[in-house]
Amino acid sequence: MIYSNQEVCSTFEMTQGGIKHYILLGEEGRGRRQIRLACLQSTVIKKGMNPELTIGMVKGKTYVLSKQDRNLYMILSSEGGCTSRSDGIILVQVNDAGKVHVLTRGNGGDGIDVKVGNWDCLLLKVRNPAEKLLLQVRPAGMDQEFPQTVYIMENWEVYSYDVNMLKRVSELLAVSDAAEINTIKEGPLTFGKEWVKL
Repeated sequence: MIYSNQEVCSTFEMTQGGIKHYILLGEEGRGRRQIRLACLQSTVIKKGMNPELTIGMVKGKTYVLSKQDRNLYMILSSEGGCTSRSDGIILVQVNDAGKVHVLTRGNGGDGIDVKVGNWDCLLLKVRNPAEKLLLQVRPAGMDQEFPQTVYIMENWEVYSYDVNMLKRVSELLAVSDAAEINTIKEGPLTFGKEWVKL
């Protein structure tokens, strides 16, 4: 199954061997890196959980399969507003860093060679979907339109909460007092544990 924080539709490319279909993540160009996942024609990865899709790998190449399995893959993008305000990054709690594996990464950004700023796009595999895992996406130019989001994974389910809802989920975040959850205006979200960039 694949969880995505954005909807992505397949595109196609004419080659000498015929028409190739891809899911494209990130951007092309100087200072940018685009992820190209081979797929079937008309593949759509919906925002949220896609239980009918999974990820396959052959000879180091990654592709999207129409198949149900018990693996949990995640496509997370930190694209948002203008990166001149802040870069887009994806983080995991330090204690959970070993629970997730980055299969491939892309990025995009603003300016020549993304000198203004950039945002990340990752394809992840959750090593054990039954265990609790916390990830965080801080979108580029983070503001009211592009809020900071926390993702909680447990028992093959993914729950997403923006910072305005975090007090309601303090128990899920293993925080005994909701007042421990702080949103610093131009800084990181904190609730007692350290975060590391993926």
